[in-house]
Amino acid sequence: MAALPTIPSTITNKAQKLKKMTLVELRESLQRENKILMNKKLIDKLPDKGKSIEKFRDQIVAEIQYREKLEDVQSKLNNLNTDECQHVQHICEIEKRTSVIERYKPSATLCHSKEINPNSTAIRLIEDCGASQKPSKLIPLEESLCIQKQQEERFKEEQTKIRQESLLEKLRRDLPDEDGASSEASSVASSITTSRESLENIDIS
Repeated sequence: MAALPTIPSTITNKAQKLKKMTLVELRESLQRENKILMNKKLIDKLPDKGKSIEKFRDQIVAEIQYREKLEDVQSKLNNLNTDECQHVQHICEIEKRTSVIERYKPSATLCHSKEINPNSTAIRLIEDCGASQKPSKLIPLEESLCIQKQQEERFKEEQTKIRQESLLEKLRRDLPDEDGASSEASSVASSITTSRESLENIDIS
């Protein structure tokens, strides 16, 4: 009587080595196990009817699926890192080009042939003025508009004063030096002066 084929001991050993196998080796091993399971005559002669081989085959399939998912995730991460690096590199190139270009300075001269002595009086005066000036301060937009409005009001007030003084001088020159005329001129001048004082007392802040 012929002896029944036994389950190869390598099946158990291979099950422990699945994690050390490459994806190509796993696929080749899966093909071999499928061929064994397709051999019905051999499977029928096995004591467990090929259940151990099916279990090992399922382990190979699970390991292959895990490896494929792992490779997919790794590929996506590599693409993400590559895109991010390209974007960062693009930004760096833009910043580098911007830093190379010399910005236009309205106060700078286009003629650089004449050198200026750094110890000259003009340079010292400019440095002293720059040191005495307070650094610029950023203010909110609303506050800036309010300050601009106040400046416009002060400008209008100064223009009104100038026009009144000019009109007053013109009246003094044009009116004859008579009692009635002088009285009329004085009255007009007094009225203009009163108007000017009332404008000065207006609080525009």
